[in-house]
Amino acid sequence: MFTVIRKKTLLFASHAAYDNFVLVLVLLNTVTMAMSGFVDTDQPPYSYISQTFTIAFTLDLAIKVFAYGMSFFGDAMNLFDAVVVAISMVEISTGTGANLSALRSIRILRAFRVLRITRLIRSLSYMRIVIGVVSSIINEFVYVFLLLFLFIFIYTLLGMQIFGGNFP
Repeated sequence: MFTVIRKKTLLFASHAAYDNFVLVLVLLNTVTMAMSGFVDTDQPPYSYISQTFTIAFTLDLAIKVFAYGMSFFGDAMNLFDAVVVAISMVEISTGTGANLSALRSIRILRAFRVLRITRLIRSLSYMRIVIGVVSSIINEFVYVFLLLFLFIFIYTLLGMQIFGGNFP
């Protein structure tokens, strides 16, 4: 009986429509988080929307862990998703809307919710190709980046020596 439910859950979790639904949730969550500069996202209804997204992503994680079993954590991206969901749950459980300074410092965890957008990389095949190419050539560009950083550092020091304190 348990294996039948697990197999049906696996079919549900691996269906393209379910993946597309979760991707729409990720995009909507990203848009909601991007609004934080325009509106106070700590106040209702935005706080309720944020909690709803966190609960939805937690349910998604639970469904996938149940469907795939412990092999779900074998993929680095799945493990990354689980960490982001866990951080979001810590944020909700501590009640970051509280006025205590210790709890307000946990608000930095909200920055990690933006990383949910990385699910798009997993779902779009051409993005996987681009990421694969970039990761294969990044070793060659490390030295170019170091050289550019050295030039920027040298010219910053030179500018400070020439212009430091001379502007009215």
